[in-house]
Amino acid sequence: MPYITQIETNFKGKDRVIEIQHPHIAVVGNNASGKTALVNAITLPITGVAGDLGAREEGKAAEMLRYLAPDHSRAYSRLTFSDGSKASWEVRSTGKPEFHPPEFAVSTPFDDAFAMLKGSRETVIKYFVKNFGPTDRPIPGFGVYAGMARGKPWYIALPEVEAEASKVARAHKATMSALEKSAEAAFGWDISKGYRTAEPDAMQALYNTLVAQHKAATKVADEAMSDMAAWFDSARLDLGRALRSDPMLSEVGIVYTKSQALVGLRRGDVIVDPLISGAQTMLLALKLCAHARRDDYGMSLVVMPDRDYDDRTKWNLMEFTKNVPINTVLQTTRLPPGPLGAHWSVVNV
Repeated sequence: MPYITQIETNFKGKDRVIEIQHPHIAVVGNNASGKTALVNAITLPITGVAGDLGAREEGKAAEMLRYLAPDHSRAYSRLTFSDGSKASWEVRSTGKPEFHPPEFAVSTPFDDAFAMLKGSRETVIKYFVKNFGPTDRPIPGFGVYAGMARGKPWYIALPEVEAEASKVARAHKATMSALEKSAEAAFGWDISKGYRTAEPDAMQALYNTLVAQHKAATKVADEAMSDMAAWFDSARLDLGRALRSDPMLSEVGIVYTKSQALVGLRRGDVIVDPLISGAQTMLLALKLCAHARRDDYGMSLVVMPDRDYDDRTKWNLMEFTKNVPINTVLQTTRLPPGPLGAHWSVVNV
């Protein structure tokens, strides 16, 4: 698996070149020293996204990222990987960012696992489908979405179809809500109840079309989710046993009902307690990364949340991670005491 061997960037300072010796990178520095900027210099050329900016619109995110450069006119980061390939991200004072991702596919198993442990029933189901689902389960017919599923294994096709259909349904619902408000404001008319005149009305016709498209997309999303839930319900006991067969995950338990899915820590043979601390969640998410499906990816990237845990927690996280075939990025104000240098590249900022 490729890993980063060099970082070239001008984020939050002068141009610099950083050599990396190991797949695991610890970014160490005081608060406001530039740790997050360096993490962005790693993630942007790989994913095109700065994690600390969340889901901001691309133009606004690019405008904020320009200020990472010394003169606010050009911010860039270039990565070199162990196989000799490169990736880059750059934005200038005008224009959109130029993003050249790696030649290989990249997975983010920690993000998926962390979201699953803190997420909804649907998030839990989709996580296990993606990482443990069968390849040859029959794929339902999805109408206009059938092309998305064609040629893909079930565990990839179902989550992608569900996500796209849900996205379309939400977009149609938002437009429907806007039309309802416009009709009410302009005419005092409840457009959801039908035509206000005997003659066809363009606004009502558009609304009716959106209603039909919303229903169709929602139906596809529900069918995909229902099929994933049916597989999870039939496989969850085997999944639980498979996870617990790993000594590192022997404490994991799964609770599943029609209204709830929970992955937590087992207490006794039956009771499963939810994760109550961020440290518990992070460590379990990292352990699950060792079981994440990687057959379709050239590289797995884990960026740990920016939280300065106590020395014991950091030691456990760093000690465990060295045995997992992933690229890891940790940011902290100080390293825990102990000989971790043989497995981690430490970058002081």
